[in-house]
Formats: sequence, C-alpha cells, structure tokens
Amino acid sequence: MSTNRIAAELGISPGNLYYHYSGKRDIIRDLLAEMIDQYALHWEQGGHADQGLDLEHLRQGMLRGGELAWRYRFFGRELVALLRADSELAAVYREAYQHRMAQWSAAAEQLVAQGLLQPRSPLADLTAAVWLVTENWFTFLEITGEADRPEKVSPEKVAAQLDVVFAVLEPHLSPAARQLWKDLDRNEA
Repeated sequence: MSTNRIAAELGISPGNLYYHYSGKRDIIRDLLAEMIDQYALHWEQGGHADQGLDLEHLRQGMLRGGELAWRYRFFGRELVALLRADSELAAVYREAYQHRMAQWSAAAEQLVAQGLLQPRSPLADLTAAVWLVTENWFTFLEITGEADRPEKVSPEKVAAQLDVVFAVLEPHLSPAARQLWKDLDRNEA
C-alpha cells in the first residue's frame, strides 16, 4: 500500500502524512507499538494476570484477542516480510512475542495448578500450539477464502477458532474441564 493511499484513507494530504511519518516503515512501527499496547491492555482487563484465571476467562480472552487479531490482521498476513525488511521492527516484535508467551505459559501453569489442564506433552509445546492457532486464525480464514472481505467475517467465524483450540487442548484437559468447556460452548451458542 502506498503512502498516498494511506493518506487518502485517513483523509489527509500526503504532505500532512509525511509531517508525522518519514515513511511506511515508521507507520508500521507505530502500528506494531499500538498493537502491543492493545494486547497488553486486553490481558490486564481480562484478568489473565490474576490467580482467578479459569476456562471461561480463557475462552472470553481468546474471543477478544481474535477481535484484536482482526483489527491488526495485516501483520499476520505480511509478518515475515515486515520482519525481514526491518530489523528494529523484528526485535520489538520478538520481544513482545516472548512476553506474551510467558504470559500464556503462566496462564497454562495456573490451569495445571487448578487441575483443569493435565498436559501429556511439554507445556511449552502445548502453549505454542494454542498460540499458533490464535495468532494465525485470520490468516487461515483469508487463505481459505472465508475472510477475503471484512464484511464476510462474522462473530461465528471468529469464535470458530475456539473449536480448533479445543481440539488441541481436549486430550490435555481433565474430564471436568472438558465438560466445562463444552458447557461454555453451548451457552455461548
């Protein structure tokens, strides 16, 4: 996308855009910083950092995270190229990734401590699998043609990522947690 198109989408002149940014690289860096801030706010507001994390909060958090992923979907679509083109952006992204994975790992450890999660493989692998599903859900929808236009993405398509997350988690959930997940799924439907 050209800076002229970005300026047109914003309803400003290209000169005004260049007053604030020296080019697309600066715009992308600012958008990444905004995305990182939004995910941090989402994590704090969702109560994920509290000791009271449970499957219901986890599911709701994944749905809200899906909304953020949609908002910043171009990062998922262009991530590899963006990171290869800008080492500073890559460093910031990787630092944010490490931080988020540490948060996800802590949340998984809480679920293990509560007896809801009984990992049959290393917890780091399970956490990575869930992260891969949630981080790449919209890229998957675009690849399959289900999200080629924003208006085609329904709340049901966003929520469908939970079905895939459940498929990953199910063998690792306690019987009570498995039933709770299914009950939450029915209630949301």
